[in-house]
Amino acid sequence: MAKALAHMLCLSLALLQIGCGGSSNVKIAADFPALLTQPRDLKAAVVLGSEFSSFVATPNKNVTIDIGSGQKAVWENSFAGLISDVTFVESIDLIGGPKDLVVVPSVRDVQVSVPSENYLSVYEVWIKYNIDIIADDGSKIDQWFMPVYGKTSLSAFGKDKAIRSAAETALRDVGAKLSLDFFRIPAIQRYLDNRIPEDNP
Repeated sequence: MAKALAHMLCLSLALLQIGCGGSSNVKIAADFPALLTQPRDLKAAVVLGSEFSSFVATPNKNVTIDIGSGQKAVWENSFAGLISDVTFVESIDLIGGPKDLVVVPSVRDVQVSVPSENYLSVYEVWIKYNIDIIADDGSKIDQWFMPVYGKTSLSAFGKDKAIRSAAETALRDVGAKLSLDFFRIPAIQRYLDNRIPEDNP
């Protein structure tokens, strides 16, 4: 019995050390697949500014996650699968020609939870986006709040790899959310429904 208690104590201390010990500096690679969807016959511009494309999250004093290149890649791949004629620019001023939609994502918040905080053997990452959706005349169609989530079991990874894996899973969730929900946003549906009769009498 004493040996079993000692073993449990050692395991608990090990988990605590893994969950809390040291700082983590994680970079997410730009390696995400394209969406396997039928793109809508629209013209759009997606504005991925320098701040977005080089974004480094510091969810707490011990964790830094460089998600910039990774999220740039996943947003490009996602909208390339959603819209047939899409261009990616660094600012609204660089958009050339009329577009049905202009999409401007920004990072609202990034949060991390480690085993010592959630009392589970998992690392969790939340990325929360605001998405401004703008008509070609500059009027705002909607601002959509889109949170994404990823988690990784503690057992398979060290701390840095676990946080990286959870963040990559959260970024893959971007593609899933956009493919399922973007054209279901009521304001976008109304806007496109009102345009279609004009373009296709």
